[in-house]
Amino acid sequence: SGFMTGLPRSRWVGRTHTMISPKLLVDADILIKLAVLDCFTDCIQSVGYSVRECATLNSMRISAGINKPAVRDRKAGAGLPAQRLLATLQLIPAVDHLTAAEIQMSSEVTRVSQRHGLSVDGGEAVLMSMSIQRGIPYLTTGDKKAIRSLPELARYLPDFQRLKGRLMPLEYLILRLVQAQGLALVFSRISSGLACDKSLRDIFTAAGQNQRLVEHGLNAKLEDLRRDADGYLKS
Repeated sequence: SGFMTGLPRSRWVGRTHTMISPKLLVDADILIKLAVLDCFTDCIQSVGYSVRECATLNSMRISAGINKPAVRDRKAGAGLPAQRLLATLQLIPAVDHLTAAEIQMSSEVTRVSQRHGLSVDGGEAVLMSMSIQRGIPYLTTGDKKAIRSLPELARYLPDFQRLKGRLMPLEYLILRLVQAQGLALVFSRISSGLACDKSLRDIFTAAGQNQRLVEHGLNAKLEDLRRDADGYLKS
């Protein structure tokens, strides 16, 4: 499974510090893309948190290549993007241990998803289960199919209604960054990494350096997702 089970239940281990409870869980896809876009820390701050208040799964750090340069090159792109990814992986605290309740809930998610043809993979199931079990306020996810599956998933697992208003997709984070800092300050950084995400690339290609058009494009993507997600996105 990739998870360590020998740590105390309350121990959350980062590279240089231990934390008790994060405010924001970050999935691997978001972490990688924000690293490539060179705006991870700024995006986290734009939604009101510090990096120390975030966490990701240690298994996700491993899958993103924290210990393997070749994996980082493949995930982010060789050279500077891979260097940014390593710096981000080393910066964000990691969760090394799951409780029995979290393991059981994520297993139920996988079972229900397979039975009913829903698109919630194992990593997303774990993050969502942790958010519910630990009362973690917010969760970033790059998996739009998983977000769209939540209303149906909650029909079978009602606890998942507790995720309503708590999910932040990539477009939400970039929108908050642009609103907080202004497009002029972040355009060169973001535009240099846009190859990592087709949705963002399409928006910025169409809008250029026009902040109003960028915000409109990001909001349009979010509204499209909200129509299917039935209240699960952060407003």
